[in-house]
Amino acid sequence: MRTPTKPSTGISGRTRTRRAATALATAGLTVASLIGTHSPAFAADGVWYDNDAQVDAMLARTAPLNSSEAIMGYPVSGLETKLTQLAEVESKYPHQKALEDVQDKLGSVFNLDPDVAVKDSPDIRTSSQDDIEPWIPRGPFDNGMTAKEECRRQGISPVPGVAVEPACGFVGVLEKSYPSNGATARVAGGSKLTFKQQATVSKTESDTTGWSVGGKVNAKIGKTDTGEIGVEGSFEYSQSTTTTNGFTSMRDETVETTVPGGHFGWIDERVNGGWYIGYIVYKITLMNGADDAPKQKLVAIPARVLIQSPTTLSPVTWAQRKVTA
Repeated sequence: MRTPTKPSTGISGRTRTRRAATALATAGLTVASLIGTHSPAFAADGVWYDNDAQVDAMLARTAPLNSSEAIMGYPVSGLETKLTQLAEVESKYPHQKALEDVQDKLGSVFNLDPDVAVKDSPDIRTSSQDDIEPWIPRGPFDNGMTAKEECRRQGISPVPGVAVEPACGFVGVLEKSYPSNGATARVAGGSKLTFKQQATVSKTESDTTGWSVGGKVNAKIGKTDTGEIGVEGSFEYSQSTTTTNGFTSMRDETVETTVPGGHFGWIDERVNGGWYIGYIVYKITLMNGADDAPKQKLVAIPARVLIQSPTTLSPVTWAQRKVTA
């Protein structure tokens, strides 16, 4: 994100400066490959893990996750496509705590203005699909902007060359660590396997501050002797405010391994990140609405977001797994 030089605070609607006319312009996304590659993350040579808990413990050392995270801007990538209900979020992360965390983790831009009337705040939505903002209808036959559109709009500066800081973000708590992105077929003990592995990262970032940074990972591991692809999958992720190292692409690398006798073995591909459950939160201020009265509110929308481990360069780790034959 660019460093704001003159932040705005999520003002919406028909303002006295006609800001909305500019704000409704769209901002396109650009996709570019990250510069630089490094060796793939493969669990320690010769180590075969018996269960998920052992793999999770290893990853907790090599790709640690924070128990809670925040994203400044709309989480461009990694949103869970399945419905997220308010009740399941509230049971793990009550919205009262989330709104406190917004102030602590995302800053004063979310503070309500003491000189503007507060209406319908906090506006806690029923599910991840309940993301229409009725305060800003787009036309006579439309209910309103989506949260994604509102966050994008807030990131567009009304003055060329002057950056703005949108009052839009995500706060959440860790729900599931290191999800699996796929696994090779199981083979009998004693078999010697030669695998070629690769992971490519494309970074998605906008030219406005209404979006957070994130990206997409395409990872694959295949048997070099047969040309068979054992795992080939992709996932999207977001970066948090705590991220110090972004994911980078992994160069091709060949690994030889032998399944221990008396076992079946396979390779499990794990994402170096976690699913966080929480809320997409934004502040909206309507200075000159239909009732010609200034008003403001905070909106919280249930959501799940896949967030990368903040310190590791590797998007995935391949772990050798075994079970007794």
